Amino acid sequence: MRWQDAIRSFVPPIFVELNRLAGDFDNPVGLWHYWQARRKCAHDAYITWLCQVTGGWLSPKSGNIQAFYHAISRLPPSTGILEVGSFLGLSTNIISYLMHKLSCDAGFFSSDPWIFESTEEPIGGFFDAASPDYRRYVKETFLANGRIYGGTKRSHAFELASDDFFVRWGEAGEQVDLYERSVRFGGGLGFVYIDGNHTHEQSRRDFENSDRFLVPGGFVLFDDSADAGQHEGCRRTVAEVVATGRYRRVFRQPNYFFQKLR
Repeated sequence: MRWQDAIRSFVPPIFVELNRLAGDFDNPVGLWHYWQARRKCAHDAYITWLCQVTGGWLSPKSGNIQAFYHAISRLPPSTGILEVGSFLGLSTNIISYLMHKLSCDAGFFSSDPWIFESTEEPIGGFFDAASPDYRRYVKETFLANGRIYGGTKRSHAFELASDDFFVRWGEAGEQVDLYERSVRFGGGLGFVYIDGNHTHEQSRRDFENSDRFLVPGGFVLFDDSADAGQHEGCRRTVAEVVATGRYRRVFRQPNYFFQKLR
C-alpha cells in the first residue's frame, strides 16, 4: 500500500473530497506549485476583468490559469507557445497578458477552425451553433478581442484545424496570420494548451502531434480532462499520456497538466 493510500484510509471521505477540490492529494509538490500560481493570479485585476468581459468558461481561480502561469514562468528557452482551440479568445488573451507580466518573449500561436463539436442539434432546441453566421461571429469576435485585449503579446492566430496546423508547423517556412502579420513556423514548443475537439481520437492526435515538437521540460495542459468531467475522450487521452512514462503530472486542478521528461 502506498503511503497516500494509508493516509486516505484514516481520513473521512468529506475531507478527501475537499482536498481534491483544493488540489492533488497525492502530489504535494504539484499542490505547492498550484497554490503558488493561484496566489499570483486569482486576484489579478486584469485577469478578473477579462473573465468578466470576454465570453468563455474561465474564472480567475481556474486551475487552467494557474497552469498557464506555471508554464510561462518556466518556459524552456527558445521555444514557442501553442493554443489548440481559441473560441472567443478569453484564454488566448490571458496567456498574452501573462506573457507580458512575466516578460516572456516566446512566439505565441493559436489555431482554431471555428467548427464546433456537439452542434448537430440546436442548443435548447432553439439556437444553431453550427450556422455560418455564428461561426463568423465567433471568429470576428475573437479577432476583435485580440486587437483590444491582447496587447503586444497578441497571438499569431490561424483558422486551421489542429492537424493542418501541425503539418504546416513541421514544414516550417513563413506564414501570414489572421492579423496579416508574417511569422515563421517550426521549431520546438515549450507549452501546448489542448482545448480543441474533445473526442478521444482527436485529443489523442493533438497530443501525439504536440509531443513531436514539445521539448523535454516543456508543458502540456488538457482542458476538460477532469476525472469527474463529461468528456471521456479527454480522460482516456490523459491516461495514455501517463502510460508513456515520459511525462510527469505537475498538478490536476481539475484538469491534467503535465511536464515532458524526455
